[in-house]
Amino acid sequence: MTIDFHTHVFPDKIAATVVAALKEKTREPLKAAGDGTVLQLTDQMDKAGIDRAVLCPIATKPEQFDSIIRFSTAIQERRMEIPKYQRLIPFASVHPDHPELFKQLEKIAQSGLKGIKLHPYYQNFDLDERRILDLLRCCRDLNLIILCHCGLDIGFPPAEICTPFKVLKIYERIEGIKFVAAHMGGWRMWKDVIKYLAGQPVYMDTAVLEADLETGEVQRILHSHPAEYLLLASDWPWCRLNRAADLIRDSKLDKKRKTRILGGNAVHLLQPGG
Repeated sequence: MTIDFHTHVFPDKIAATVVAALKEKTREPLKAAGDGTVLQLTDQMDKAGIDRAVLCPIATKPEQFDSIIRFSTAIQERRMEIPKYQRLIPFASVHPDHPELFKQLEKIAQSGLKGIKLHPYYQNFDLDERRILDLLRCCRDLNLIILCHCGLDIGFPPAEICTPFKVLKIYERIEGIKFVAAHMGGWRMWKDVIKYLAGQPVYMDTAVLEADLETGEVQRILHSHPAEYLLLASDWPWCRLNRAADLIRDSKLDKKRKTRILGGNAVHLLQPGG
């Protein structure tokens, strides 16, 4: 089974507006590979040979929690009714500034959703803040996966808020955490990824921009990191699904490692005891 662990979709009525706004915010040219709707995502999954996709919403404001969890649970609850929903694994999101943050995390766990997406730039936090460490410990205790943007961000000035070194410290401080450092452990902080994370038992997804796919640093990380801690990811609609998958399929990795990265690791992580 092939699983893309990092995709984004939006409700149909706002998808075009959201994708256009995000493109406008970027600091370098960025062409969307899709329109951000569930229908187009699943259509492109067919063409790319992707069986399942994890959906990663982001609460950019504290008040967005309710609409996000409604959207995610609706997909989960209507799987038998709508066949394309059976291929989707929706996460939720919380905003660290919400006064009832920990109750929200409990609600997510009780709903059966597997994890949350966090984004330090859009949510204005630093990974090593005490309140964030408390949030992460709560997720660990509730057996929730955390997929977190790491490294730089194309829409913001450079900042040292979610560096590879800080990812490593999270793993050292919080035993048993299911923390996935998105974008190969730290987008365009490749030297620090190689220095602090490559070779460590730290989950990273493979989502990078298409311009980064063939760089020497990305290839070095892919081949030096433990295969059991890498997860196929595209960040769709910002990268074509087939291009993200071909990074693994066309690599010189052996068949066993490819199978793990393309979906085996995701299956394990998404299991209750994973």
